[in-house]
Formats: sequence, C-alpha cells, structure tokens
Amino acid sequence: MTEEWKDIQGYEGKYEVSNLGRVRSLDHMMHRFDSRMGIEISYIVKGRILRQARSIDGYPIINLNTGGRGTGHTHRIHALVARAFIPNPGNLPEVNHKDEDKTNNRADNLEWCTGLYNIRYGTGIERRTKALYKAVAQIDADGNIVATYESISAAAEATGYTRSAIGKCCKGNPRHKTAGGYRWKYKQ
Repeated sequence: MTEEWKDIQGYEGKYEVSNLGRVRSLDHMMHRFDSRMGIEISYIVKGRILRQARSIDGYPIINLNTGGRGTGHTHRIHALVARAFIPNPGNLPEVNHKDEDKTNNRADNLEWCTGLYNIRYGTGIERRTKALYKAVAQIDADGNIVATYESISAAAEATGYTRSAIGKCCKGNPRHKTAGGYRWKYKQ
C-alpha cells in the first residue's frame, strides 16, 4: 500500500495523518520574543513524523497542539485515520480494528461501526470472559496452599466467602489482606 497523507480535521496546515497510521507535523513558522535583544525572532521549524504514545488501554495516541501553551489535545490514531480515509455515510460512532490488533492503524484494517458491533466483534467476548476467570489459590497462615479454584466465583461458591472479599485480597487491596482467615492470590 502506498502511503498517502491527508490533513487532520481541525489541524489543517499543521498536522497530517497517513493511511498507514503515521502522523506528521508540517513545516511552520515560529515566533518568540527575545527579551535580552528586545526583538521578536522568527524561524522555520521543519515538519517531522511524530512519536506516538500508548493510552492506558493500549491504543496508540498522539498529542496535537493548536497553538500556545496548554492547547494540546490527545487523539487516538485509529480515529484520526478513519476520519481522514474511511467514508462514514451512516454516521457510525466507533472504529473497529478488523484484525483485533489495536496497534494496526492502517486504513484497510479499520471500519466504522456501532458500539454493540465493536463489543461483539471477533474474539472480544471470549477474551473478556477469560480475563474474568483467573485461577486463585487459598493460602493458610503458614503460607501453604490449601486449595486452588478456577475462578474467584468458584472459590466463593466452594468456601462460602464473598467474591468481593476474595477479589480484593487477590488484587492486593491493603485493607483486605484476608478473607475467611485465608490469604488469596491469583495463580500464575
């Protein structure tokens, strides 16, 4: 796929996004006042490909600045690519990664969709369900494993202790070191 560049909506003439998921700044003039010399200095800043960061949930993001200090806004790369390269005649609200890789922001891997479609797409439900079912170990005061369970729910059902209490212990909540007199840990 040949790389194409388009202006980012709201940042025309400052930033562009490519169909391969890259963002660049454009050449632009900068002005600053030199207080020692008492004059305004103008100079050209060369455009460049911008380094992307990651959001807490793993999506590539970029901070784009509109002007002065404190005017930056963070944007998810896949949304910028979709707005620039994928028609959205149905005015759908979300963007889906067809291959389920949130770091693959090529235009041919993205599609506009509804929130429900996005949640149910591919292996999403299966992945979220697996995350809920982590094995847990029940540990006595001497540090011995008394029993293991396939999930917090299974442990709660077998022991009679609440899921909430066991879960707080597993997550390392400092106020909940034990549940039912036992320590609980996620099994590795």
